[in-house]
Amino acid sequence: MLVSDHCLSSFTCHFVSEDFPITEVVQVWSYSFTIAWTVEIGTDWFMVQHREIGIEEWNNATQISGNQYLYVFLGLQNQTEYEYRVIMQRSEDGSVAGSDVGSITTCAVGFGSPNCSVG
Repeated sequence: MLVSDHCLSSFTCHFVSEDFPITEVVQVWSYSFTIAWTVEIGTDWFMVQHREIGIEEWNNATQISGNQYLYVFLGLQNQTEYEYRVIMQRSEDGSVAGSDVGSITTCAVGFGSPNCSVG
């Protein structure tokens, strides 16, 4: 269970917004989308999360290496709005923080690209 939009309940969080992950959508398709992120500090791990708009609970992906900066969300519904975020653990002090929440709408069947224009 998450305590806030920037913290996992089992960790101590420090809110220093300058070092949160900065995310961007790289690609969107009918049943998936890809995000990338950057971060200015050393990290031990990341966890990406997503949920349909209007659903309270986040779906957690597997914890991934602190050296990975790209993730593909698979098995989604077409033409559906999702929110996503990236949680990280800082190497320096072990605290946990997260990105701002982003949103995306998956494409109609057969379409893709950053704006769903390629069919």
